[in-house]
Amino acid sequence: MARKFQVDRLPALVVVENKRVTARLERPRGCKELAEFLEPWLS
Repeated sequence: MARKFQVDRLPALVVVENKRVTARLERPRGCKELAEFLEPWLS
C-alpha cells in the first residue's frame, strides 16, 4: 500500500476520495496537527 499511495515517510495519513488521493500528511507532529488536517472531513 505504501507504494500504491506513494508514501515515503512514516507515519503517514492519506485521504482517499473517489479512488483518488485528495490529501496527504506525513510525519505529523501531534494531535493538534492531525485534528487540523482532518477537520474538513470530520465536520
